[in-house]
Amino acid sequence: MTDQLNQGAREYYRAYCAKHTSPNDPTFEFLCIYRSFLMAQFLARYHQPALFHVDTDVILQKRPEAWGGHPGTAWVIDAGQDAPMNYQSLMIAAAYLPLDWLKAFLQTFYEAFVQDDEPLDKVHGGLWASKIENVHNDLGAVSDMTIWWMALALHAAHLPLPVDLAEPRRPYGEADIRMSFPGRFRMASSGDVKELIEGHFVEKGTGRLVAALTTHYSGPLKDLMLTLPAAPE
Repeated sequence: MTDQLNQGAREYYRAYCAKHTSPNDPTFEFLCIYRSFLMAQFLARYHQPALFHVDTDVILQKRPEAWGGHPGTAWVIDAGQDAPMNYQSLMIAAAYLPLDWLKAFLQTFYEAFVQDDEPLDKVHGGLWASKIENVHNDLGAVSDMTIWWMALALHAAHLPLPVDLAEPRRPYGEADIRMSFPGRFRMASSGDVKELIEGHFVEKGTGRLVAALTTHYSGPLKDLMLTLPAAPE
């Protein structure tokens, strides 16, 4: 099984690099994509329907069982809510992923980067081509987040709609997209990260406290995680 996975990884890596469009390192981007292959293999091997996934630069501010998800339904983060440079994208920085969702992601990756007879931009009305054009104009990046968004758009008829953990004013609180980008929330006095008061973001203008489900210390902010106090239960 390990040899098969390694061989498959090499083949898909070559296919991905041939069409790599993101300004980020292709090896890093491919590893973000390939983790979904490994998660699908894990679920199939152990006959499990779904799993909870969290990135290493995310702190859970509340236990996932308090997030208000629904069994059998995917939980994801709509990055378009709070990050204009990554619009038309979904994040799995903290996500609950049923096997059917992972299969849809893998199929979309195959259509976009491996098969040549039916390019994905034709399948999906030119949206893939327009996304690549945005990259060339410095308006985003084609990455695993784009593929997750495309998977939902292509397979929505066969999949239940996901719970968006970053939906504004969710009754259970909101997942963070990037602590370095304020969006609707106030930044701390340092200006480097969002303000966080006892596990809550502070809404601009209203001062309303919004329970933080997660905080996402992406990029250089990851080093900051070592200096932070423990998150509340």
